[in-house]
Amino acid sequence: MVIEMKKTIVFLSIAVLSVMLCSCVVKDTRLGKEEIIRIVLENEEQLRKDIKNNDFEASLNIVGIRGINVEYDGTVDFDCGGFGFGPSTSYAGFYYNVDNDMSAIWCAMGTPKEAEGDSYLYEPEDGTKRYYTEKIVDGFYYYEAAF
Repeated sequence: MVIEMKKTIVFLSIAVLSVMLCSCVVKDTRLGKEEIIRIVLENEEQLRKDIKNNDFEASLNIVGIRGINVEYDGTVDFDCGGFGFGPSTSYAGFYYNVDNDMSAIWCAMGTPKEAEGDSYLYEPEDGTKRYYTEKIVDGFYYYEAAF
């Protein structure tokens, strides 16, 4: 009986720990579109300086920026959070591209479904993915992606 009780306690402990870990993973940490645009507009000078110098220490100290990745083509991705787990994941952030290429970011997928002026949307008919971006100021673009 003592062994069965110990097994039950271990099982319940593992179950509680699993639920706690899952809730941390799927917590929505994305900033909203308006918050991301505000970050760019309020910090544009510093962001451009960091990009020019390829030194992102100051940018990483801006509240809301969770990570920075320089892509192979020089596009700079500023991660502003994500939500979900596995195939139900979404991300938001902004990026810098010197060529003003709205499809330059890592999550841009194929030909846009709609491209109107300063925005770009890719959303296949099966609804499995979505990528949206729009221009904030020259070189800087807001993006959201879902898989």
